[in-house]
Amino acid sequence: MSRLPRIALRDLASDTALERHTIERAVREATGLSFRAYQRERLLTAALSLLADRPRRSIKEIAIAIGYRAPEAFSRFVRRATGSTPGEIRRSPVFNGGEI
Repeated sequence: MSRLPRIALRDLASDTALERHTIERAVREATGLSFRAYQRERLLTAALSLLADRPRRSIKEIAIAIGYRAPEAFSRFVRRATGSTPGEIRRSPVFNGGEI
């Protein structure tokens, strides 16, 4: 899942020849989260890391890098998860290591 953070559970099950419920149960036992919640957490971590580590990379490039086809969908995901858009996060003094 680390290479394909947006892979669907059914595709992961097919690719690994495991049942979906087996994967879901293993993820829940290992993380305490559902597959979808774990996937969202990993996506958000990857997004925030890229926003911090690649300040010259466009939002669209970051969106594509983590598996989104449209930067608008990526921005919605980040805004729902954090309350801020990717651009707002990138400009945040706290995010950039400063202090408020």
